[in-house]
Amino acid sequence: MFSFTLDERVNFLLQLSDEYQEETTLRKCETFLLNSKPSMDNLLVAEWYNLHRLKSRTMQYASDCPWEDLQSVIGCLRRDTLERIVTRREKKRLGIIWDEESELDSDVGTKLTFSVIRVTIG
Repeated sequence: MFSFTLDERVNFLLQLSDEYQEETTLRKCETFLLNSKPSMDNLLVAEWYNLHRLKSRTMQYASDCPWEDLQSVIGCLRRDTLERIVTRREKKRLGIIWDEESELDSDVGTKLTFSVIRVTIG
């Protein structure tokens, strides 16, 4: 009998559901990953399989994680994703605080609204 880790099983199911265009299984895998600890690996999985909810959650993690964690996957991320992460990190560094983000999320195709609350300089 084969012994697989949970991550290996989820990755296997993601591959099969993507190959056979099985949306139900794909969404169940996404839900499972949403309930797990955020990680850079999950961001890569979200990009590869177009899992929008997971990508949104892991983008927040990527904006807050140590730089070394981000460096480990920089070469694997799409350019627009990397730009969004770096922009979020820079806004936090400069003290720009916001409640909601303002950008057109091309992956989801919906417009997100935002308001900048405060900018602290100095």
